[in-house]
Amino acid sequence: MLHIEPGIKITLSVFADGQVLFSLLEGRSSFVSDDVRYVYKRQLEEAGILVVNKSDNLTQVEIDRVRSHLESEYPGKKILFQDSRDETSVKAWLDLINVIGDRKLRSLDMDYDRYARGEAALTWLDASIMLQSKETAISRSYKLMDNMYHAISSQRLAIGHLKFFLRSGDWKQKISYTTLEKRNTQTLTTNKLADHATILVNARVETDPDKLKKIFFETLNKTRELGCHIEMLDFASFRPGFPRPTYRLAD
Repeated sequence: MLHIEPGIKITLSVFADGQVLFSLLEGRSSFVSDDVRYVYKRQLEEAGILVVNKSDNLTQVEIDRVRSHLESEYPGKKILFQDSRDETSVKAWLDLINVIGDRKLRSLDMDYDRYARGEAALTWLDASIMLQSKETAISRSYKLMDNMYHAISSQRLAIGHLKFFLRSGDWKQKISYTTLEKRNTQTLTTNKLADHATILVNARVETDPDKLKKIFFETLNKTRELGCHIEMLDFASFRPGFPRPTYRLAD
């Protein structure tokens, strides 16, 4: 971006799940690979603004511990604790971007071999499906999401993120899971009636692509047994390739 538009002003914000971050700092990370943890920490390091998201799931003691560690480990960085469902909380982040303005980005001292191993340990899965079920498409979609989460968890696979974007007509909803936190069932609109729904799936899990693909398709088949018709619109499961940066920042 800077190569194409040298005069552009850039502020890099990195969002970290509060509970996942706290577990990592406490040495309880569910990620098996040290290389995955390396990737996670390097991504925190490159941030101009560190946004600790879902901070409403942390106690004040946990917030204080996270803040103390981040201020010690990454001095000089702006740190925000945010609940992204709250408009006021999000506005504080946007206001901070405007206040701090453009900050010089620096090139990190990166071990690309280790970074590549960490990236390769995490499989990406992206899919889009159409689910049809007379009046129960939404509740069946929730069941599909829970089934996929439980299938991954039952195999003790660490979840970087597991996100679903559910849409039916003008109605829509985003639902997220992590290894440490099931989605809040109270936020779901279970009384919504619909004959069809589109589900976008975005997952990042510490496993290989074939295993995650198998879990996903078994989840679809299990949901079909409830009397649903499911059509695959798009699908990809892969590991990122070796990072080969075209441009580097000059300090």
